Amino acid sequence: KLKNSLQLGSVNTVKNYIHYLENAYLIFTMDKYSYSVADQALSQKKSYVVDTGLMSTIGFQFSKNSGKYLENVVYLQLRRNNNFSIYYYKTKNNLEVDFCLRKGQKIISLIQVAEHINNKKTRDREVRALVTAMDEMNIKEGLIITADQAEKIEIDGKHIQVISIVDWLLQ
Repeated sequence: KLKNSLQLGSVNTVKNYIHYLENAYLIFTMDKYSYSVADQALSQKKSYVVDTGLMSTIGFQFSKNSGKYLENVVYLQLRRNNNFSIYYYKTKNNLEVDFCLRKGQKIISLIQVAEHINNKKTRDREVRALVTAMDEMNIKEGLIITADQAEKIEIDGKHIQVISIVDWLLQ
């Protein structure tokens, strides 16, 4: 997609540019979690900037996109804790979970990030993806980080804690 939108000659050029940005510590990339190393290597990567100020200065956008900033802040905080590997996860029916944390061979946490979950459509999407991933990985607890909401959700014996970004960062 980047090759076409930037009108570059090849995918290798895009890979090189991304590699240069990583080496300059301007961005980080995150792999998709998969039991297959080949699937991990071939899957799209998600990228996050080292400094969220870069997002607004360099990025071209029509709206505030506070949700992307929030997700970036969560990624940076997770990265500071070097006790686990960080991935994103796609369920078998292609629902995405923002963060999948692995320690050794064990998945220790699944985390969704959403600015707000007041809207029924957003809430259903975030909870459905998290519950589906929890089922696939046999995990009983999940987390949704929001801008300012807190609650506990229980579905089919699974517990989802909704927590504000401020409270999560202060833990």
